[in-house]
Amino acid sequence: MVRWNSTYLDAIIDEIKKYYTQIELEYGVNKQEFSFLWDHCYRVASIAIWLKRHNLALPEHQKISDDVIFLTGLLHDSGKFQALKFKESKLPEETYSALIAQKLLEEFKWGIDTISNICEAIKELYQENSHNPLSHLIRDADTLSKLGFQGLMSYISKWILRGLPPLQIAKKKLSIELTYAFNAKHTMLTPQGRKESIKEAEWTLTSFKNLLNQWRQQRVIDLKIQHVIVENFQIVHVLDTKNACKHMKWNYSLTSGVKCTKVLITGNCVSCDISEKEEFCLPLLFKS
Repeated sequence: MVRWNSTYLDAIIDEIKKYYTQIELEYGVNKQEFSFLWDHCYRVASIAIWLKRHNLALPEHQKISDDVIFLTGLLHDSGKFQALKFKESKLPEETYSALIAQKLLEEFKWGIDTISNICEAIKELYQENSHNPLSHLIRDADTLSKLGFQGLMSYISKWILRGLPPLQIAKKKLSIELTYAFNAKHTMLTPQGRKESIKEAEWTLTSFKNLLNQWRQQRVIDLKIQHVIVENFQIVHVLDTKNACKHMKWNYSLTSGVKCTKVLITGNCVSCDISEKEEFCLPLLFKS
């Protein structure tokens, strides 16, 4: 946990927490006074501070103050529900997050330069050609928050909240989790983020593979992991061997999505009319 000496900073952190809790209640995402978006953003903010203090941290990251890093992490997803509400405007989610961040920071009378730095970092989070060191810290922290033990906890809680049983989660979502882990190092923008992503991804892959092996041995479900290389990146496709069509021909491709790399998996049977399609997004991928 990050500890502050300033009660002034504590006040705005409490206000940000209240904002997330209120907005989730308004949108019916959560029926109790607890915000899962706050929980995610708090983890991202804490990981970003940890990356800044890492022994591999770059000088440009070490120069950024802890409070600026922490507030940027807390506010980086603040526009998520606004983007859903005004999706017809087609503005990036980060634009809404920056506007909300500016409003909250101005209410607490933060300096103009600080507000500008935080808002610019949020707006540039997923811009492919961004050179903003604060954006790089938050983005790597965001990716790391979805890997390792804490990533597994987030994965399980998210799908339980959506009312999906474990086996349905496995068939629908393990391709995403495993592909994400295999390619995590290609999404990183900082040396310390890359190093940690490799370690955390190994834990993620081992954990999910052990789960699949246990299910197979217990004859709960037999899921096969298929690895496919596309443009030097590895797509991991999880297949149900008992219910899959034996004549299915699979095609795999990568395309550019909105602030992400989109993975497209399509299957067509050569002897019947069965077809399947799976599509999901990864953070922007960078070839190493």
